[in-house]
Amino acid sequence: MIRRQWLGLGLCWYASIAMAEPISCTYAAKHSKAGLQAHEACAELQSDGQLQLLPHHLKRLDVDEFGLATLWANGQHYYINRQGQSLAVLSFDNWADEFSEGLVRVRRHGKIGFYNRQLQEVIPPQYDWASPFEQGIARVCQGCQEIQQGEHRAVVGGTWSQINCQGQTLPSADALFSTPPH
Repeated sequence: MIRRQWLGLGLCWYASIAMAEPISCTYAAKHSKAGLQAHEACAELQSDGQLQLLPHHLKRLDVDEFGLATLWANGQHYYINRQGQSLAVLSFDNWADEFSEGLVRVRRHGKIGFYNRQLQEVIPPQYDWASPFEQGIARVCQGCQEIQQGEHRAVVGGTWSQINCQGQTLPSADALFSTPPH
């Protein structure tokens, strides 16, 4: 909200600042044998969508050899580094999507892309679905849809292709063998 106030010297403008609401999260604390535990008011969701863990919770995270921890907050899985930078990632098998060949899947504005362990974008979100990388290749689709099948989800329809770890589209095996050799 913009407010106007006359201060005698001129018209001054100032904006009221909305405070972020604290949210609870679930994570494993280092040196704890309790495993995953819920923590009330451990983070704030910023206006840009970034999760900001409160400093005393950041210090308690059990990080892996890459300096990353996983946590659940605000209905989303996140990776968070020691500096507090966070990245919302896809959920897979009831937890955060795992890094595969150094990349993890992220959904932004309804599209899937890939980020590295430094939480930097490598392949911009542009696909309706993408599989994890395996032997340097990920299957991706445009125009496909996720459907619920019992407790799992399936991906149907669309146009499928393959990409490498740099996001370059690769010829499909069908295309390689559809032309007769000379």
